[in-house]
Amino acid sequence: MKWAPHKEHENLGRWYDAMKARGFAG
Repeated sequence: MKWAPHKEHENLGRWYDAMKARGFAG
């Protein structure tokens, strides 16, 4: 997976929420 903050930022909110729901975001 390539990390592109300038691109992923718009999906970061959804990503973080998904990770948090799975317990991967701490």
